[in-house]
Amino acid sequence: MDADVSAWLIRLGWEWWRFLFKLETGYASGDSKPTNDRFTVRAANQNTIVGLVLYPIALAEITRTRWADEDGLWSKGGIYNSHYFMQTIRFEPIDGLEILVAFIEAWRDKVDGAVIPRHNAGDSKFLGFETDVAVKYHFYRDHAHVGLEFGVLRIGKALEDPMLNMPTNTWTLQLWSAFTF
Repeated sequence: MDADVSAWLIRLGWEWWRFLFKLETGYASGDSKPTNDRFTVRAANQNTIVGLVLYPIALAEITRTRWADEDGLWSKGGIYNSHYFMQTIRFEPIDGLEILVAFIEAWRDKVDGAVIPRHNAGDSKFLGFETDVAVKYHFYRDHAHVGLEFGVLRIGKALEDPMLNMPTNTWTLQLWSAFTF
């Protein structure tokens, strides 16, 4: 089997006073014929976190379900068969406290018949629009961290499929803490 997998990511940012403005775009190739001799789909590194819902939850679960016997095709939260554009604003009102707002839009690359249903191929390339909000606090000489994050995804027509059993609005609320040395 020949492999022709491609992925890229570009981030640009500007910091001013207590604000950070960041624009990001990325891509991971898809495969319209996953059973032929040319392999072109593979998720980008799942350690590259994009948002809270579309990639780390929705597409991770859809690929796990659709490619159950082929765990090498699972996205595991990485960018999968799509292009995306993300805008992030971070505000730090006091040292250690961060407030973030991010907006993500994503479009499919290829219709594969499994993750991206074939019957939606002509309708739209749009996977969805996600809005994320987070409040994070770093203290104890930047060793202790806590955060509250909320993300909501409005799925696009490319993911509308009764077999996916995915609501139009999918959301997550996460509370986390960490201690680093």
